[in-house]
Amino acid sequence: ERWDEKTRVLADKFGRTISYIRVSVTDRCNLNCLYCSNAGRKGAAQGRESNLPRSEILTFEEIFFVAETARDKFGIENIRLTGGEPLARRGLAGLIKRLTAEGFRVGLTTNGTLLEREASNLKSAGLSRLNISLDTLSPEIYRNITGGDISLAMAGVEAARSSGFKEITVNAVARGGDYDDAARFLAWAARRRLAVKFIEEMPIGGGKSVCGSDAFSDGSVDARAGREAFDFGAFENELVKALGLISADNPGFGPGRYYRSGGSDAVVGFVAALSKPFCEKCNRVRLTADGKLLPCLGHPDFADIKKILRMNLCDAKKREAVGEAFEHVAAKKPKNHDDFAKAADIRMVSVGG
Repeated sequence: ERWDEKTRVLADKFGRTISYIRVSVTDRCNLNCLYCSNAGRKGAAQGRESNLPRSEILTFEEIFFVAETARDKFGIENIRLTGGEPLARRGLAGLIKRLTAEGFRVGLTTNGTLLEREASNLKSAGLSRLNISLDTLSPEIYRNITGGDISLAMAGVEAARSSGFKEITVNAVARGGDYDDAARFLAWAARRRLAVKFIEEMPIGGGKSVCGSDAFSDGSVDARAGREAFDFGAFENELVKALGLISADNPGFGPGRYYRSGGSDAVVGFVAALSKPFCEKCNRVRLTADGKLLPCLGHPDFADIKKILRMNLCDAKKREAVGEAFEHVAAKKPKNHDDFAKAADIRMVSVGG
């Protein structure tokens, strides 16, 4: 069974077509970012959430089986691999190569710290799009947020560029009030022909907002000013005005509002999932590292794909059951994320951003 003109379209009850799967390949990460793995934290180097046993994580063979089924039954060919930190899982390039050889368009979201050693292999495997999470150019602020060394992430960015990746986006969780810092960040990215997406922090997993915390500052009074009342919309408007950004059509970098710099082709996006939701355009479902298929990042409803995959069934029956699970999740997909009010039980580190 392969995708052809008779393939069923997977749509939810609001008429949105599901054409994209975000797949978390691991819940392990070599960083400990405040807004992701924030259980019991007092500082960025403390409070790492417990990892799931390896036996509970989907194998690459199981992930490929799910992807192949989604393509053959519903024509879904767009996949983004996430974590945790996906490059913390060995052999990822092999999975990417297998997926791209079968016609899947594969993207990857990474913190970049392991990218220096892997960029060339990922490019050779057919990876098409690369998103690198990097919130700041300040080594101190980076360490406060992640507990890590920014030089590793910077080396990863340069390795990706030298390996020939053309579609590189830097994802930055926005920090309130730092317009000058944001302008420097955009100038740095533009010189390297990198797209930038400023992302509004989301209250996932029960963690309260950290955008007002001192971890997002370099310790100075000026750097902390205004953080408690951070307004993402005002942040966007100020940057657009200060830098003379020009509104642009969506260049294919996902949901959000996009602009181009008047003096270059640099793309700047603002993703405000909380204050200005774009749920009416949502086209995705999410597969967690332990095999839960979620209809929405903001809702804990799921179908247990792993349970199906590990049942004593022939492949044909498993494919049918996985297909039914996708249909069930599509039917459960809510109209919106309801300000993430039901997201307290979702572990961001195993779902992926």
